[in-house]
Amino acid sequence: MKKNVATEQQRLSAYDTTKSDEEAAALLRMNLYTFKSWRTSRRLPIKNPKPGMRPTPEELDTVRDMLAEGASFETIAAHVNEHKIGSRKWLKTPGSVAWNAFRLGIITKEELDRWYEEGKHDKMAARAAGRDAFRSAVLQRDGSQCVVCGSKEDLEVDHIVELWMGGPNEPSNGVTLCRTCHKLKTSPKRDPSWHRFADRYAASVGKLGFNVESGWCTEHSHHYLVARKSTLGDSRPAWAKIQIRAPDGQE
Repeated sequence: MKKNVATEQQRLSAYDTTKSDEEAAALLRMNLYTFKSWRTSRRLPIKNPKPGMRPTPEELDTVRDMLAEGASFETIAAHVNEHKIGSRKWLKTPGSVAWNAFRLGIITKEELDRWYEEGKHDKMAARAAGRDAFRSAVLQRDGSQCVVCGSKEDLEVDHIVELWMGGPNEPSNGVTLCRTCHKLKTSPKRDPSWHRFADRYAASVGKLGFNVESGWCTEHSHHYLVARKSTLGDSRPAWAKIQIRAPDGQE
C-alpha cells in the first residue's frame, strides 16, 4: 500500500512540476503512454496542448459566464461540445473546464484538487454501480464472443465511449472484445493489423448506432478512432472522441 501511495504522489509531483507529459514521463522513467493513461484516469488536463487544443477567448468567456450562473463543469463541457464553441478540434472535458476555472482565478488550487479527488471517487463508484448487470447484458447481446474476431476466450466488455468522456454505463454503450482486440483498441501496433481491426470495429460498433471514423492524423502524428452517436442521454455531450495514439511516424 505504501508503495502505491508513493507512486501516486510521485506522479502528481511530476505532473505539477513539469510542462508536458513527455517531461513528466521522462522524470519518472515511465512509458509515455502509461503516464498519459494515468493522467487521463485522474481527469488532469493536458499541459501545453497542441494547436487546436488551447482554449479560445470565446471558450474562456463561456466558462466564466456559465460558472457565474452556477453551471457545473460537466454542463459547461457538454455545452461547449454541443455548440462547437471556439471551433474546437478536440473534446472539451469537465477536467479542462476545471483547469480553465482555476487559471481564470474563479476557483482555488485546493478547490481544483478537491474536485479531481471527488471525480476519481465518482468514477470508481460509477463503474461499480451496475457493473455485473452491464457486463451480462452486453455479453448476452453479443453472443458471448468478440464482435471483431469472434473469439470466445478472454472476453472483456468495453465502453465504446468512456465514462469520463460522458458515455453512460448502459449496454447500448458497451461492446464485447477479446483481450487481444481490446489491446489493439487501446495500444495500436506498428503494423497494418491495427487498421484491419479499426475497420472491423467500426462495422461492429456501427450496428449499435455509432458512426465511427479512424485513420492517421498527419497534423499531430497519431492514429485516431472517433465514435459519435446522436444521443448519450441526460445533458452529456451528443458526441465523443476517442483518441488512440500510436508511436510518432508509424502509420
